[in-house]
Amino acid sequence: MRFQYYIYRRAGLFVPVFMMIFAGVIVIVSLLFYTMKSKHSLPAFLSAVAPTFGLLAFFIIICFPTIKYSIYLFHEKESDALLSYGTVESIIPVENSPRYSTEEDGVVRAVFLIVDKEKYYCMTGKGLSKGDHVTFQFLPQSRMILSWEKNDR
Repeated sequence: MRFQYYIYRRAGLFVPVFMMIFAGVIVIVSLLFYTMKSKHSLPAFLSAVAPTFGLLAFFIIICFPTIKYSIYLFHEKESDALLSYGTVESIIPVENSPRYSTEEDGVVRAVFLIVDKEKYYCMTGKGLSKGDHVTFQFLPQSRMILSWEKNDR
C-alpha cells in the first residue's frame, strides 16, 4: 500500500499547525479585548479568559500525537525515505488522529506500527495483522511510513 506524501504534510502537519495558531490568535485577541475593556482584578480576569485557555489546551491535546511525528515534515522530503523490512509486532491506533484519505480505503485513521521493536507512524494498518512480514519505505526522522507491502516467508 502506498501513501501520498502531500497528504501527510497537509493533514498531519499543516492542519494541526493551523489549528494551534488559530487557537493562539483567539487567546491573544481575547486577552487584548478583556484588558482594554475591563478594570477588574486578576482573579476576575483569569476566570473570564479560562475558557479561551481551555480551547487552546484542547487544540494542543488534539494536535500533539500527530505533530510530534509530522513536525519533521517541514524539512524532511519524500526523497529522504529509507527502505526496511521486519515483522509487525503490534498495531496501535493513534489517539486524536487526523483523517487521511487513501485511494484504496477511503478515509482512514492513523496507527502506530511496531515493527521489530521500532515504532512507526502509518496512515492505516488496514490489511496488516500481528506477525505479518513487511517491507516498507519510511521517513527516518518523522518515522512516517510512505508505503508497505506484505512479504511471504
